[in-house]
Amino acid sequence: MVTLSALALTLVLSPVSSFAQKAPATPAAPAAQNYTVVHEAKGNPNAMVTFVDPKLTGSARPAGPEEVSPLGIISEVYDHSYYVVDSNNITSYNCGPIDSQKFLISVATGQTKTLSSSTTVSGTVTYSSSASVEIRNLINLSLTSSISGTISYTWGTSDQYTGPNSPYLHRDYYGANQYDEYGNKVHRYDVYRIYNGSIFMYNETRDAGVTTYYAKKPKQITYSMDF
Repeated sequence: MVTLSALALTLVLSPVSSFAQKAPATPAAPAAQNYTVVHEAKGNPNAMVTFVDPKLTGSARPAGPEEVSPLGIISEVYDHSYYVVDSNNITSYNCGPIDSQKFLISVATGQTKTLSSSTTVSGTVTYSSSASVEIRNLINLSLTSSISGTISYTWGTSDQYTGPNSPYLHRDYYGANQYDEYGNKVHRYDVYRIYNGSIFMYNETRDAGVTTYYAKKPKQITYSMDF
């Protein structure tokens, strides 16, 4: 892992005895090459969200004269709709913002340490434009397998961390979120029940079009700074 120099951070070093002091809770975000991705959730490519559109509820259309049968008029009645995602394509890698930074541990030169307690960082899918609850639920499932779109990672007490090489006195480790942006092509279908008179015959599914929504998916990273 590439570390940041003291000069680049424009920090003033305290005396050697102060190295064990806890680093700031929200340090400057690292450059892209200075962190490691430790967790990225897998999505559900087969996600589907079913809903009822109140604008279509109760709507029906009788067929034309040519569609009259011995049982009566052939007609259709709206039943429900559903969304699926045709594709999730990354439009921007590591586009930020890096957020939810949490201090993990400080390790002196020549030492190796483990965390005294576990630390968890969570991030949630965010949207750059308005989208209905159903569409957000679908994209969240598609990107993260979670309907809430929240991804978490915990750094445990079994993880080991090493100190820097001289001339640095100690290395501080942090956990945080980074983001990738996706273009999500959402496909809508409307389902109608087809009747012959009062007899139900079959469901008919109609293509209602595709819309692309942009969303940022979080992933957890670890980075360090040497002092």
